[in-house]
Amino acid sequence: MRYDTGGLKQMIRKCIYEDNTNNKIKLFVKINSMLPKELRIHMPLFITNDYINKVLYKLEDTQPKQKISENILKK
Repeated sequence: MRYDTGGLKQMIRKCIYEDNTNNKIKLFVKINSMLPKELRIHMPLFITNDYINKVLYKLEDTQPKQKISENILKK
């Protein structure tokens, strides 16, 4: 499957600002499944809003757009 980096970044932003916890977890799982295996996040059994936000901010800030784009297109 192919996903554009802008779309992934937009999904990350949407997930960060989602108020409904169930929707936030579903979106987080979807985002995680879209990432290349080497970038996927190991999720604990108990997931909190704070955990999801922390991971998404880190993912958004640490991964250059080019690298994410190349890895997603290879998938």
